[in-house]
Amino acid sequence: MTIALQWVELAVKRLIPAEKLRVEVRSILQDWLENGEAEALAELHKLIDDEQGGPMTYNHYYTDNVQKSRLDAQKVAMRSAVNEVTQHEWRGKLHISNHQDDINRFLSAVEARITVDMDEQACIEALTELESYYKARFT
Repeated sequence: MTIALQWVELAVKRLIPAEKLRVEVRSILQDWLENGEAEALAELHKLIDDEQGGPMTYNHYYTDNVQKSRLDAQKVAMRSAVNEVTQHEWRGKLHISNHQDDINRFLSAVEARITVDMDEQACIEALTELESYYKARFT
């Protein structure tokens, strides 16, 4: 009996006084745990099979997907920052002359609005890598 099943057994004994109901709940939870374990193991085997396969691509499809995803995310972030700067710094009408002071003011305002949350960025990068991997692997 696994530790999870032992915990279920103890929890059911402690929380459900009626024997008949306790047996039914125990059975439902045991089936649920066993199905979850089977599904997790099946997914693990798929991942292992994927990793043991040959090179996923020879045409840089994976790298292209990663670069496209990153570029798309950068465009969204830049547009958002420029829109915010336009609304707050230039009262909705952005006009930048060729004077260095205007350019520096604009760049400083945009830079101030681009803050990277490293935890979120790491998650986004991992998701981008996985999506690109599977897109290249199964296309």
